[in-house]
Amino acid sequence: MEEQFKNIDDIAKKLVQEAGLHQPSAHFMESVMKSVTPKTAIQPYKPLLSKRAWVFIVLGFVSMMFALYIVPATDFSLLKEFSVAEYVSFKNPFSEVKMNKTTVYGIVFLSLFMLQIPFLKHFLEKNR
Repeated sequence: MEEQFKNIDDIAKKLVQEAGLHQPSAHFMESVMKSVTPKTAIQPYKPLLSKRAWVFIVLGFVSMMFALYIVPATDFSLLKEFSVAEYVSFKNPFSEVKMNKTTVYGIVFLSLFMLQIPFLKHFLEKNR
């Protein structure tokens, strides 16, 4: 069995020596790179929502949560004026929420992590 593979190995060596090694032309790399690079200009990345839009979205969400937490249903003056308060009752959605300390710590650390991502991204882009 070994002799059979030895013969194949000897034959392969002979064929490689006879054929020799082919060298590419002097400007082979340049011609390949010219054919690979695109001819059109690449458009820079533009996010769907601008930073200003994200700030407004986050501020709106935070203010809504703050308003739901602070304003009790009985003091909602618009509902009293239109006498809709009899039919619709709003209550604080967070009044009965009780969280474990571990959950609170997890949420705090996750929010701190999400807060530092933009700073790290800016730092890495600045140091390139």
